[in-house]
Amino acid sequence: MPLVLQNISTKRSAVREYKARISIVGSSKAGKSSILYHFLKDKKILSKVAKTQHADYFTEPVQVDRTTNVRFDIQDWNAPAEKHLQVRSQHKRTQAFIIVVDISDDESFECAKKMLERAQEVYKDKLVMLVGTKYDTLKSKGDKR
Repeated sequence: MPLVLQNISTKRSAVREYKARISIVGSSKAGKSSILYHFLKDKKILSKVAKTQHADYFTEPVQVDRTTNVRFDIQDWNAPAEKHLQVRSQHKRTQAFIIVVDISDDESFECAKKMLERAQEVYKDKLVMLVGTKYDTLKSKGDKR
């Protein structure tokens, strides 16, 4: 399913502007904030990031070409695992979900599985992506998952 962008252009502007709202969810310590800092701030993925309290919001403009801009509004949710994707009002304008799973943690897999099932059940018209993190920790431990 493609990501459907909301047109926010003004009639007077020569530049077409679009907006996409993305929610990034996952178990605590899965690496949600680290992924965001890496891609939005163009920095190395950090091994230590301050714990997100409730939610963080980021807006990232991207120039596609000379006449098209896309603004990504990204919400990083840090709620108890059982609460992710439960409250529809928090996600009613979300167009895509990124579910983050710590591949070195079995509980994170279970949490991601529940979130994926919930997203497929309730948010059928939304784009859902599953992203695995912390492969480097498995590799350093010699785990062959």
